[in-house]
Amino acid sequence: MGQTYSRAKEGSEAGYVTAFKVGCVVNERVWPEERQYKCFLDWMIYEMFFPKGYGGGYLSLAMLGFPSAIIGGSIGLAGGLVHDIRDGLHKLANTCKRAGASETEGSGAINPAVVSNLEEAAREKVFAALLSLMTAAALAVQRKTLTETEAQALLFRFQSTYRPEDGVDGYKWAAEAMGRKILTQVKLQELYPASSRAEVEDKAQAIVEALPADCIDAVWIMCGNKTLSEWTSQNTARLPERLEELQPTMLAVGLESLFHTHRSEMVKALESLLDRSVFRSGGMDAAVAVDKLHAGLTSCEFWKGYEFLVNRVVKEGLPVPEGVQGLALGDLVSEEFRPQLKAFLAGNQMLVATHSPDQTG
Repeated sequence: MGQTYSRAKEGSEAGYVTAFKVGCVVNERVWPEERQYKCFLDWMIYEMFFPKGYGGGYLSLAMLGFPSAIIGGSIGLAGGLVHDIRDGLHKLANTCKRAGASETEGSGAINPAVVSNLEEAAREKVFAALLSLMTAAALAVQRKTLTETEAQALLFRFQSTYRPEDGVDGYKWAAEAMGRKILTQVKLQELYPASSRAEVEDKAQAIVEALPADCIDAVWIMCGNKTLSEWTSQNTARLPERLEELQPTMLAVGLESLFHTHRSEMVKALESLLDRSVFRSGGMDAAVAVDKLHAGLTSCEFWKGYEFLVNRVVKEGLPVPEGVQGLALGDLVSEEFRPQLKAFLAGNQMLVATHSPDQTG
């Protein structure tokens, strides 16, 4: 698993192809070297929604290294147990493929030939949109927020909206927005089970529209498999008992309070790495370094860094990437090093608990 972390930066710099390779390392699958990347990407898109694909075993391999905030939020809500999402993803993919075998049910599906004609970067974004949304939907099915039939219908409706002439950036953005809404519905339904589906959907939509996307993604990563009430009670005032009284800003306040609650823990984690000579102080105090990281990274990036340092490295004993070992804290938090740090934090491998079966396949 340690090599997964050291390759995460490479994955972000070299493109999505290395993210697939990272997933293969974690899941102990063989990367199909004989296939051109273009063919492999088309193959994955085909496998998602069509009945005669050949790569079902690879569908979820991209999850860990794939730079998707929605996948990160899904892993967070699963408590880092990626095998749960992986199994649900395969099951949902098979459901969609069976439906796609029907001319009437699958008639709205993306034509793989159309996607194959796109530029490589555009194909990557289409795949990112579909995999991100499918991952969120699989988690929602698992948590019984959606039925398999509802998830399948949602996915077919969404993927049929793709039009090459409209470009792919808006398509990817729409998938992420829908994925955030689904994850928000999961947590709201869990906290307010007496509320109707329509009430939960409306409140989820209001939260997605009111808060910055990065804030919502970070909330779900850090909330984990706790209920929203349990999570916020650790950091701020308890949430209201009625769904209609819940204000989106309460989640943002909870996230900000989280920093004040866990700042000392991250400081101690950095200090322990200084004691082990993993990093050098270079004259900078660990507390100053934590504050600079908090100020210089997005919320999602910072809390992924927290998960990596505190839970994966210090508590679970995973190594830090070789490329940063021995760095002075001043270099680690510098503007010059920030692009490399952000590249590493773009993936989701640091969210996976080492006791997850996905560590060994």
